[in-house]
Amino acid sequence: MDKPRIPADAGDQAAAKQSRDLPSRQGRVDEPWTPADVGNWAAAEHLNNPLSNRGGKDEAIGVVGAPAHAGDSRAVRRLAGLLAKRGRKDEAIDLLRAPADAGDRRATRRLAGLLIRQLREDEAIDVLRAPADAGDWSAARQLAELLARRGRKDEAIDLLRAPADAGDRAAARRLAELLANLGRADEAITVLRVPADVGDRPQPSSWPIC
Repeated sequence: MDKPRIPADAGDQAAAKQSRDLPSRQGRVDEPWTPADVGNWAAAEHLNNPLSNRGGKDEAIGVVGAPAHAGDSRAVRRLAGLLAKRGRKDEAIDLLRAPADAGDRRATRRLAGLLIRQLREDEAIDVLRAPADAGDWSAARQLAELLARRGRKDEAIDLLRAPADAGDRAAARRLAELLANLGRADEAITVLRVPADVGDRPQPSSWPIC
C-alpha cells in the first residue's frame, strides 16, 4: 500500500495518522519514514516509539533529530532521552542546556537528572537553583533531595517550606521527614497539618530523570 503522502503533507490529520501507523502495522519498523514523509511532529513522535521500542534507536534519533534541531522543545527532550539511552549522555546534556537556560522546566529537570547520574552534582545544583527559587515546586523538591543527600539538610528544609506551605503534599512529607530526622518532631507535626488544612489540591508531577 502506498503511503498517503499528499494529504498527510497537506495537514490532513487522519491521513497523517494512517501514514504513521502503516509501518508498525505491516511489521516494517526497519523502514523509518521521515517527518517530511508524514507531515508533522506528532507523526514523527508516533513513528519514533515503535523504532525505539524495537531497538532501532539510531533510526529513532534520526527521525526526531530534525524537529529537535529546528527548536521543538518536546523533540529536544525526546532526543536527549534517546541519546542518553545510547550512552551518549554528554551529547544529551549539551542538547538540553539551551532550552533549560530559556526556561523550559522539563528540560531543566531532565538536565539536572542527567548531571546527577554523571556525578556532576554541583552543576545540577546550579541548574536547579533558579527555577526552584522562581517557584518551580518540582525543581525545588529535586534540589532539596540533592542537598539533603549531600548533608545540607538545613538548606533543603528552607527550600521545601514554601511549596509545603502552599499545599504540595510531596514537599510537606519530605520536609516533615527531614525535620523529624533532626529531632524537630513538633515542627514536623505542624508541617503535616498544612496539606490537610488547605485540602486536596492538584499536585505537580514528579520530575523526570531522563
